[in-house]
Amino acid sequence: MKAVLFLCALSFVLSEKTLNNQFLTGVLEGADLISKVDALTCNYSPSDDDQENKFTSAWEKFVVDLVDITVNCKFEYALRPITNLRTSEKMMAKAQQKFEDAKAKGQFPVLSDINMYGKILGAWLTEFMRMASPSAFKFSYESPSIVALADSSALPILFFHGINGACTDSNYVEFGDYLREQLGTYVSCIEIGNGAQSSILMSMTDQVNEACTKVKADPNYQGSFNLIGISQGGIVARGVFQHCSGLQVNNLITIGSPVMGVNKFPSCEFGIKCSIYNNAARLGAYSSAFQALGPGGYVKDQYQYQTYLKKSSFLADLNNERSINQDYIDLYLSLGYFVQFFFTQDTIVIPKQSEWFGYFKENSEIMQAYNETLDYVNNYLGAQNMDAEGKIIRTLIEAGHCDLTHEQVNQYLIPYLQ
Repeated sequence: MKAVLFLCALSFVLSEKTLNNQFLTGVLEGADLISKVDALTCNYSPSDDDQENKFTSAWEKFVVDLVDITVNCKFEYALRPITNLRTSEKMMAKAQQKFEDAKAKGQFPVLSDINMYGKILGAWLTEFMRMASPSAFKFSYESPSIVALADSSALPILFFHGINGACTDSNYVEFGDYLREQLGTYVSCIEIGNGAQSSILMSMTDQVNEACTKVKADPNYQGSFNLIGISQGGIVARGVFQHCSGLQVNNLITIGSPVMGVNKFPSCEFGIKCSIYNNAARLGAYSSAFQALGPGGYVKDQYQYQTYLKKSSFLADLNNERSINQDYIDLYLSLGYFVQFFFTQDTIVIPKQSEWFGYFKENSEIMQAYNETLDYVNNYLGAQNMDAEGKIIRTLIEAGHCDLTHEQVNQYLIPYLQ
């Protein structure tokens, strides 16, 4: 086999499949998506078979090869970020252009060690996989001085960021600053692990356990406080609320969170390619390896519902679907309000109705509203009681995933933080 390794920009011709394998596993290792041990266990290499004409560019072929090797070598934890990049036309084009610019400036020197070259490229690609990720929380404000709407009597606020994000990301920093200035109270984003990577590679149980330890160590959360979860952070926030004993949560707020689970890759609901990716992932959705990942813990395949109940590492318990835990119900009934933000143009959380506890009917593509699901009908979390008491606030935002303006924060969020 002769495969042109375009990225080296050297007219490298690979006469051995092992070279292509070493290059691609090097990319995955450099992006911290697999370990060196994982790389050594994979002998697979995508084949060219003179199919280059099926791709619009060598760059596209390269990313498709990355998807191919992650699937065939069962690198389940690497599949999501690679697929996110592959299905984002904007990030694919941006990454290709930046690579061409960097190559022209000599920033990718000739290396005889093809594996090391792959690692360098993988580390460089991490930025684009992150930008193509579902941590697309959008919030900003321009005014540096805003008159506070309330004094320091407002309760402290704790929030958790979304997948592949970090508390130091500018949008989260600005969000925290805005709430702090508006309410004159203590606001903190608690980081789990190293942030972006840990949000993917750590199981939801481990993320919640670490979060619980850090929350309890902060003296500002010894009394009553308001708890916010953004995107995947809503799963973490609910986990902390339900599993971290002794906390006094006043209001619980989820912003664009997949509280009833997801069944497809972000931004990949339709199309032949997305169907291939989603079907491949579905085959291993309830494997121990995939369930040990952060997003694996809230995958809910309506066509494997009984398997989900048995093997879900997190969500089935969190939603009280496996067996009824009265303590969970009592906790929700103790809340002042449970505020749920739903984004009508969301393409990250699939199905988007999950953000309001809606979901597919078992073994069907029929979408059920929140009050039609088994969870609501059987009152697994006491939602019927909460609705009767007016404690659930369902807020609809006409925008994409977690895309909030400060005016919307003032109107729909601030009132439940005062």
